[in-house]
Amino acid sequence: MTDVDNVFLDYRNKNGKINKIKYAKMLDYYNKINFEKGTIKPKILASLRFIENGGTRVYITSIKNIGSIDTGTVIEK
Repeated sequence: MTDVDNVFLDYRNKNGKINKIKYAKMLDYYNKINFEKGTIKPKILASLRFIENGGTRVYITSIKNIGSIDTGTVIEK
C-alpha cells in the first residue's frame, strides 16, 4: 500500500500510468528510469523481489482502493 493509486513512469507529470505489467517489463523500467528519491521506487523494488522469490502477482495501490481489483498497478510474473 502507498498513498498513490498507481505507478507512473513520470509521476510528477502524471504520465505513463501503469495498470498491469509483466515482471520483466517492470524490471526493465526500474533499471532504466530514474525514479526520484522519495517516490514509489522502494515499493517497486520490493514487488520485484517478491516475484523473484516465488510470488506470482503484486498489487501497488492506495489504501482507499485496497478493496478494488480494478484500481492500482498489478505486476505479474
